[in-house]
Parts: sequence; structure tokens; C-alpha cells
Amino acid sequence: MTRSKLITIAVAMFVGVAMIFIVQVKYYTSDIDTAREAALAIWVEDKPERQQQLFSFKEHCSGDDVKQYPSIYVCAQQHGAGSMLDVLQEAADSVSPPSLLFWLFG
Repeated sequence: MTRSKLITIAVAMFVGVAMIFIVQVKYYTSDIDTAREAALAIWVEDKPERQQQLFSFKEHCSGDDVKQYPSIYVCAQQHGAGSMLDVLQEAADSVSPPSLLFWLFG
């Protein structure tokens, strides 16, 4: 095999692995978001004061607005409640990373 073919194969393998990694991270973060939404729905159930806190959290901590905070947890502390922070962390911890990402997030 020529050197250029080896380089082409190596680059193609690297790109393939990178694409798999990116897709795995996207699915993992999507699963965490789903778990957080479900946990917050249970947390807010039949509690009017928590409904207002959740509304404030969603208003300030979603979309591009959350980018002004170092993490969603900091945003939850400022615009939600301390107990909301616990719910968010527990929900995120309940999601297992895919096996290919376990070494990074596990």
C-alpha cells in the first residue's frame, strides 16, 4: 500500500470514530434532558410555589439564555430553588452513559 492510501484510510477511520463519538454525546445529553424534564414534572406536581420557580427556571435557563451561566445548575440556583438543583443533579446521575462514552462520563 502506498503512503497516501494509508493516510487516507487513517483519516477516514478518525473521521468515522469522531462522528460516532459526536452522535453518542448528542444522544446522551438528550437522554439527560429528558430525565430532567420528567423529574421536574414530578417535583412541581400540585405545588403552586414550585410551579412559579419552574416557570422562572425555564424562562431563564433554556435556549441561548443559559449560555450566560457556567452550568445549568448555577442557573437553577439563581432562578429556581435549592431543591430543584438536587432534582436536576439526581436526574442527570440516573442516566447511564453509552458504553463508548463510559470512560469519559462514567
